[in-house]
Amino acid sequence: MENEIIKEKVRGMLTAIVKEVDPKNVLDALVAKEILITADREKIMAEKTTKERCQALIYHLLDCSHEEAFIVFRNALKKDYHWIAKRINTDDGNKGDFNAEQLKKELEEAKMKLQEATIKAEQYGEEQPMKELGATKMEFSIASEKSFVFSRILTTRAAKEASLAISGIAIVKDKLFISSFQTSEIEIYGLQSLALHNIVVVSSLVDAYDMKYCNVNNCLYFMDTKFMRIPCQILRVALDGELIKTWTTDVGYGSLSVTFDSNVLLATYNEERIEEYTPDGVSIRRFALSSERGFPHSRYAIKLPNDRYLISHGEYEDETHRVCIVDRRGTVFAAFGGERGSSLAQLNVPIYLEYSTGSVVVIDRDNSRVLLLDSEYLKLKKELIPKGDHGMARPERMAYDASRGRLFVAHNDDPWKECRIFVFEQ
Repeated sequence: MENEIIKEKVRGMLTAIVKEVDPKNVLDALVAKEILITADREKIMAEKTTKERCQALIYHLLDCSHEEAFIVFRNALKKDYHWIAKRINTDDGNKGDFNAEQLKKELEEAKMKLQEATIKAEQYGEEQPMKELGATKMEFSIASEKSFVFSRILTTRAAKEASLAISGIAIVKDKLFISSFQTSEIEIYGLQSLALHNIVVVSSLVDAYDMKYCNVNNCLYFMDTKFMRIPCQILRVALDGELIKTWTTDVGYGSLSVTFDSNVLLATYNEERIEEYTPDGVSIRRFALSSERGFPHSRYAIKLPNDRYLISHGEYEDETHRVCIVDRRGTVFAAFGGERGSSLAQLNVPIYLEYSTGSVVVIDRDNSRVLLLDSEYLKLKKELIPKGDHGMARPERMAYDASRGRLFVAHNDDPWKECRIFVFEQ
C-alpha cells in the first residue's frame, strides 16, 4: 500500500520532479534493487535532454509492476534531492512525517466522493459535483435517451466569410465557444440565444484541429497543427485568449480530451499513439495502438477510471472501424463495429466520442449519424440522430447542453462549402 501511495504523490509532483531531477543520480539505485535493468538505464540515458530522460524514467516506473518501485525511487532521491523526498514524505510538503494511514483515508474519501457524485449525476443530471472532481463529460443519463429532433442551423462567421470548417465546440458556463480551422479567432455565442457575443483572438494559434474546455482549471486546450507541420503544438489558453502554456508534441496532429483527473489526452492520427500530459504539458504516459495491432488511424481517446481507455479508430481507406475499451497493452475488453459499413452494427469513421456513466456517444461521420452505446459492453442502445433529411451529411464535433436538452453537432462538408452547426432538441 505504501508504494501505491508514494506513486500517487509522485504523480502529483511530476512537474517539479521533471524540472529538478537528473535521472543519472538515481538510476544506479533503481538498477541495484532490480527495479530497472541495465537496458532500461541505457534507453533512458539515450534521450537527448535531462527533461526527456526524466520523463522516460517516469514512464518506466509507472509501467513497472515491482511492488517497491516507488519506495526505492523515493529513497534514491534523498541523497541529491532531499527536498523532493521530503515533500513526498509529508502530507503537504511543509510539515510532519509521512502518514500512510491518513493519506490512505484521504484517497478512500476521494474515491467515495467520486462514486457519490457519479450516482448523483445519473439520478439528477447535476453537473457541479463532477466539475469539482475534474470530470468534463457529457451527461447522457438513461432519462435523456429519448430521440433528438432537428431545431435549427447555426452558421459561424468564419464559415460565412472565409468558408472555414469548424474544429471545436465547447460549452463554457452560459456561452458556446467555437473554434475553426486556419484561424486564431474563437467565436463566442450566448448559449440561450445563440447570438454572437464576442470574438477572442488567440495570437499564438495558427490552425486549430481540436479544442477542449477544462472546467476545473477553467481554461481551453487547442491542438494546433501549424498547417500540418510536425511537430505540432498543444496550447493551454485562458478564456480571454491569453496564452498560459504551450508545448510541442513529437508527433503530428490528433484529437484531445480532458481526463477525469484534469490531464490532457492526445490521440494521434497517423502515429497511432495515445499520450497523456499534465495541465502544464509534462508527458506522463504514452502507448501505441498501431495498425499492426488492429487499431488503424486513432481518432479519439478517453481515459476511464479503471486504467482503461475508450478509443475509436478507422479512416475511409481502412477495413476496420471500431469503438473499443482497451488497456495500454492493446487488450480489447469490449468493442462495437468491425468491418467498415453502414448497417446498425457497423461504423464508417467514428471520429468523435463522449463518455458518461452508462453511455457512450459516437459520431459516425461517413454514415451521417450519431449513435448511443452502453458504456460497459459497447452495445448499441439507439441512433440518437439518424441520417435524415435535415442535411447533416458529415458530422465531426459535438457538445451537449444538458440544461436545455440540446445537442450541437458540427457539420463540415468536403470541400468546405457549407460548414455549420446543427442544433437538435429533445
